[in-house]
Amino acid sequence: MSSIVIVGSGGFGMHVHQIANDVLTYSQDDKIIGFLDEDSNRHGIEVNGLPVLGGLDWISENENTGIVVAIGDPKTKKKVVEKINKMIDKPLFETLIHPTAWVSDRVRIGEGTIVCAGSYINTGSELGNHVIVNLNTTIGHDVRLKDYVTVAPSVSLAGFVTVEEGADLGINCTIIQGKTVGGWSMVGAGSVVIRDIEPKSKIVGNPTRVIPN
Repeated sequence: MSSIVIVGSGGFGMHVHQIANDVLTYSQDDKIIGFLDEDSNRHGIEVNGLPVLGGLDWISENENTGIVVAIGDPKTKKKVVEKINKMIDKPLFETLIHPTAWVSDRVRIGEGTIVCAGSYINTGSELGNHVIVNLNTTIGHDVRLKDYVTVAPSVSLAGFVTVEEGADLGINCTIIQGKTVGGWSMVGAGSVVIRDIEPKSKIVGNPTRVIPN
């Protein structure tokens, strides 16, 4: 039996624990053993009935444990993944796809990516490593989500959209066909993207406008 730990014991960590439980209902080979958190004040407490085992250093002594990074903020997520990669040679990053998500068999999904319940991912799309696709998101055909992208619930991406590394798409936003969201940008909740977005932008509104960083 393989063991899995969830990095991040906050709200999204609890959400990911539920996804993992639902996924593992169909598998007898894996078991979730607890959470990891860099906040030492959380060490030893229970979350969803499982212990917070310690910080990331715990991984260096348990190299054969599967890892799910349950952190929504793309910058923090990347820092955590890079720290883990420096600690051990080949971390076992787990990919989780909820059983109620519909994913075309012509979709490529990278390691450490999490696809939540009720999401649709259409043919020809590619998701990089450590991407989050949250609840009830619709991803059209031939969409590209690069590494560390976070997609909030109920987002709609039309066909041929590209979202570059580390971009953060707010709840219920929409991106029309063929547009590109630059790396490490933030798209506000409910926004409608009708033009390409430059890297490191913050945009809001319908249609969107750029706000100062």
